[in-house]
Amino acid sequence: MKQGVLVVALIAVIALLMLIVSFKTPKAVVLILEDGQAEFREGVEKYAQQNNLKVDFVTVRIDQDTEQIDKILRRYSGSYAIGPRLSSEALALIPYLEKYQIFSVAPLVTSPKVVGKSRYLMTLSVSDSVQARELAERILNDLNREVFVVCDKGNLVYTESFFQIMKETVALDFECRYIDSVDELLDLEFSKYDSIVLIVDGRVAGMIAQVARKKGFNGKIYGSDYVYTDALITTGSWAVEGISIYGLFDLSQMMNYGYTELGPAGGYDALMVVWNLIGAKVKTNEAYDYLQGKTFKGASGTFTVRTDLSVERLTNFVTIRNGKFVVDEVKR
Repeated sequence: MKQGVLVVALIAVIALLMLIVSFKTPKAVVLILEDGQAEFREGVEKYAQQNNLKVDFVTVRIDQDTEQIDKILRRYSGSYAIGPRLSSEALALIPYLEKYQIFSVAPLVTSPKVVGKSRYLMTLSVSDSVQARELAERILNDLNREVFVVCDKGNLVYTESFFQIMKETVALDFECRYIDSVDELLDLEFSKYDSIVLIVDGRVAGMIAQVARKKGFNGKIYGSDYVYTDALITTGSWAVEGISIYGLFDLSQMMNYGYTELGPAGGYDALMVVWNLIGAKVKTNEAYDYLQGKTFKGASGTFTVRTDLSVERLTNFVTIRNGKFVVDEVKR
């Protein structure tokens, strides 16, 4: 009888110790490099919830002074991160990532001025050296001649190189204007062009499409991946119907996961990659070597990591039809 009691007591003690250890097990820390507009967190939290991850997400606002950014990132030396959203932001952050050995997956960074420039910054997208060329060739094949390009002055690292690659790819009569606000286009005679290319964020792109159509533009509108957000449709409404967009990710796969926007799908897969590294106990200064040639399948599709920390994947041309994104043409 006493022996039975002792066994029960021993089991209870062991269970209590295991419970105490589980409470004391530290959670992994993953930084979210945020500018107030990124939409990564939705996908990040969904991946964490679906996989029951023990992780603390720490939001780091990168739209603050450099001294404060340095102070915060120093505190999290050797951590993994997700973001930032823009190529311009990523280029500015690279010195801090390298200084504190923080390895970040920035899903939508595409500028060749950034991609491949650091072993601590990975993207889930193809470089603009691919995207801009394919978009330019599509515009040419559609028999456009007078092309007006609108670029975001606030993200020059991305827009300048994108436009330059387009110009170098095809011999078209491009006219370009860099803007801070849609108001800067109110004086434009849109009707003299047969096509418009929008290299601005989705909300601004929708507003530009509205202005152009109301001013008599009847030609074709194209967009880079930058415009690919639900805000394009909600802001542009009828004016964006038929717009042709370069989609970095596999839209069919995104929709299987419940996404129509690149940001949440990119956040989902960014955490998938980061958690693979954490699970394999890979230190941030070893992540580059570990990831070479590895293939992942997630919300954005299937992709293989290249030597410049961009990826090889199938991409889509997407058209807005009846207020929805529809796969138009698949490219490699």
